[in-house]
Amino acid sequence: MSDNARRARTEPSARTPMNPEPGTYTLGHLFGIPIRASGSFLYVASLLALFAIVGSAGQGFEQAALLALLLVSLVLHELGHALVARRFGVRVLDIKLWHLGGMARMSEIPETPRVEATIAAAGPAVNIGLALAATPLLLTGPALGATGLGIVTSFIGMNLLLGVLNLLPAFPMDGGRVLRALLASRRSYLEATEIATRVGRWLALAMVIVLTVRFGFLGFVLSILVAGFVWVVGTKELLSVRVRHTGSPFGAQGFARAFGGGNPFQAAGSSGGPFGGFGPIGGGDGAAAGPREAAATGTAAHPGANDDLDAAAHARHPRGARRPAVDADAGREPGESSPSRGFSDEDVRRLESFRGPLNRRAD
Repeated sequence: MSDNARRARTEPSARTPMNPEPGTYTLGHLFGIPIRASGSFLYVASLLALFAIVGSAGQGFEQAALLALLLVSLVLHELGHALVARRFGVRVLDIKLWHLGGMARMSEIPETPRVEATIAAAGPAVNIGLALAATPLLLTGPALGATGLGIVTSFIGMNLLLGVLNLLPAFPMDGGRVLRALLASRRSYLEATEIATRVGRWLALAMVIVLTVRFGFLGFVLSILVAGFVWVVGTKELLSVRVRHTGSPFGAQGFARAFGGGNPFQAAGSSGGPFGGFGPIGGGDGAAAGPREAAATGTAAHPGANDDLDAAAHARHPRGARRPAVDADAGREPGESSPSRGFSDEDVRRLESFRGPLNRRAD
């Protein structure tokens, strides 16, 4: 690979600003970070403001003030994620507001457990901090008057709600990312993502059941929106992590099943913010596969180990054609990050020259 091509892969648009998506509008900048809103967010916010002013007899000012404070709390929540991420050297692209909340969008999600947990916890910490900072105002109730006291009380309540809800371990919400970081401190990053995604799906299902029973049809509609976000966005990020670590969206064993039999949609280790958060855009270069992924895919942990693996596989299956083992770290210079697909040029050459069937590896 030429030096120019290698630089283009390892330095993706680091100097170019992110262009707004179609239907997204830039509201301003905070600390150099663009604040953008989708058309759906502006539409929903306009409707809520209209209902607050027109539909609440005698309370239009209070409702409009609460709506504005909710917007401020949401932006500060995302700004907490963004500033902490930038402190760790992660490139923050923008903060996007949409109809289910907001998201601080970054070029990549760090796979270091401590870093990811700190970034994830920063948003809820901002909301809880805002609630604590506003609590002393309750002691000045007579001076605030009934309207002011109601606004302060609601402000405290909404920030506590935002902080607590986002700490639920429903990946990819903030609490789910903290859960993944805790799991990744003892497991591989891919396995931690698999488990966190399953936990998030079960919590999403439980949310639909509880809110439907408690609030009827309205609770069902709201819970479906939140559960859909958890399910779809969590699955999308799970597939991205699988591709980064195994070269396949099916995972290590799932890649083999797709060509050697079995269920290709059941990945290795898997069973048969809607209000705020952060996530990757496009994703950066992933880290090299860890020992668990190396064992699952047959990759070598050190140079020269592939020959031993191939010889052992041929001894077990002398008649069966074997897929050549690939080394995700082969052909890269020291300090160069792994390619996003997990295969080097040498890996691709070996796989393309292999003429036998891609049989599943024996355990």
